[in-house]
Amino acid sequence: MSQLLLLSPKDPFHQPTPEERHKILSQIARNAHSIRAIDDEIQKLMRQRRELENQTALCTSVLAPVRRLSFDVLASIFHQYVYSYEGDPWIVAHVARSWRISALALPTLWSGIHVQLDPAVLTAATATTAPTQTHRRVEGREYCSNDHRLDLALRRSSTAPIDVKIASPAILPQVVRAHVTKMLHMVLQHMHRWRSLEVEGSISRLPGLNMDPLRKLESLTLHTRDTSLLSLVNQTAHRLTSFTNTKLGLENFESAVWWSTLRSLDLTIPFDMSIPPQTATLLSLLGRAESLEELSLDYHQMQPVPMSETVTLTKLKRLELYDIPHVLPFHCPNLVHFHVSVGKSRPVITTAPLRTPTTPIHLPHLTHLIFEHPNIAVLSSLVAPSLVELVISPQVRIIAPQYNDK
Repeated sequence: MSQLLLLSPKDPFHQPTPEERHKILSQIARNAHSIRAIDDEIQKLMRQRRELENQTALCTSVLAPVRRLSFDVLASIFHQYVYSYEGDPWIVAHVARSWRISALALPTLWSGIHVQLDPAVLTAATATTAPTQTHRRVEGREYCSNDHRLDLALRRSSTAPIDVKIASPAILPQVVRAHVTKMLHMVLQHMHRWRSLEVEGSISRLPGLNMDPLRKLESLTLHTRDTSLLSLVNQTAHRLTSFTNTKLGLENFESAVWWSTLRSLDLTIPFDMSIPPQTATLLSLLGRAESLEELSLDYHQMQPVPMSETVTLTKLKRLELYDIPHVLPFHCPNLVHFHVSVGKSRPVITTAPLRTPTTPIHLPHLTHLIFEHPNIAVLSSLVAPSLVELVISPQVRIIAPQYNDK
């Protein structure tokens, strides 16, 4: 800086001499060199700072409470997240390296194979007319959006039983995309591992259906009118314990071999003129369900049942009746939980007239009763000495307040 001051002329119009110009240029070069050296030193210090910060973060993570969790504890947390909260194992496997190692070491964590079969090819016309059908997403854990991800899920589940959910449009087009056929074929290759099956939409026209016995199938849920798998399920699913049906008539299941092993049954018989009367078929099938413990029934058009034809469900513990015109159409001597409601769908437009029984209904083991129907007088016919909880839904007043006034 002192040299620069010596070079500073007192006369503002002074023109530097050649010697002075040489000194000034030399000073500029030295200053530039010093600046570069200082910048290099700053960069070196910044790198050292980042290294120290990384070391500190690593040391802090080593002391984190989550590292105290053993593999068994992590496995329990992962299973709780995936099964109880419909969590996604793909997310768990991308949090940390230890979590990924733990997740990949748990075949049961990848047992939920939920596949969306969307065979429709989007065009300018279909994109505006049916956007929800072509972009509908399968809810639940482990959504396999393509054949690569499906293959990973099947391989990671190893030999563990798998829970399969297949969703597709209700009406399939004449031509389907290649990946749809491939994905269905991949799932069907593991039919011997199916523990549960849920079908929504149509799969009958998709190629690749085989006839491998469903020896391990324990749960079946059908939200479809597709009957392509019924023959196989009815004849080979000897271990079936849970069955849910919302769209098919009961005559499709009269030949089933699994009624004696069934423990949970959820039936919704829809309003459909093409479906014949179901009351007689329902009573016949329930008579074969000797191990039934839970029953949920939604059947607005159920016919009166004569006393001589009343079915006895000895092992039934839980009963839910939706839109049934009879308070208790079956003999359930060991019933513990009883739920009477106007219907599953909301809002309720029409309600089946619930008749008040003329004779008392004795339920000696009943402890929990939920009543959601306008005719509260029905409660007076129930004799339940062990009752500990009675719930009358507020919707009763909304539907028919005049009943409450009485």
